[in-house]
Amino acid sequence: MFEIRFVSWGISRFILLLMGLFPMLFILPFHNSSPELLVSGILLAVAWVFLLSRGFYRFSKVYFWSVLAGLTFELVFALRDKNFIQMITEILCVITFLILFHWLERQLERAQYSPNVKWYEGLPQFFPKVQIEVYWKEQWYRASLRKIDDYGMFLFLQQSEQDAKSLKVTRSLKKTVLPIKILYRDHSFEGEAHLKSVFYERWLGMGLQISPKDLYHFTQYSKIVQNLKGEGYAT
Repeated sequence: MFEIRFVSWGISRFILLLMGLFPMLFILPFHNSSPELLVSGILLAVAWVFLLSRGFYRFSKVYFWSVLAGLTFELVFALRDKNFIQMITEILCVITFLILFHWLERQLERAQYSPNVKWYEGLPQFFPKVQIEVYWKEQWYRASLRKIDDYGMFLFLQQSEQDAKSLKVTRSLKKTVLPIKILYRDHSFEGEAHLKSVFYERWLGMGLQISPKDLYHFTQYSKIVQNLKGEGYAT
């Protein structure tokens, strides 16, 4: 599965950790919790950050329903005990949590964070007639486009399986900016893209956030995306 060797830097680890600890900040003040429970909550928050940064996006659904169920029980108990301060706190917590999770879901849907590679696929399905070149490790590579939207794209470099597996993902890749060229029918784009995620199993995949040098380049990129949307390819 692609999640095993997928690393994403696009979403702030601090924000993810805050979301993991967020329910505890509202629940613990109303309970006499043991140190063991507090440590368990922190470890779960760290696990939440790790799993999402490794592409286990389905875990976010489990987290969402678990936290929502816990907050609902807390609200029911507050109603039973007629603890109005706790009721108001829990309602604010639920509203804030829903807003944060909605923001996270929108982030995870972006092309640069989601290659949509299924474990049963022999090869990813690519967009036809889209020519892409990426400057990587001091040479230009042809690439195949997997997913694209207004913010960026996910693509796979056309190189050997061994080259993909030999890639060592380090923190230095987090700030990598790659020159990129896109040609689709009569439209072309040439600019720079920020590396946001890397997939390195049988193919070397990259999640790129477009960073046009000027308005002209951004307009050219937008035209390509709009044309692909019209043909049902772009999201």
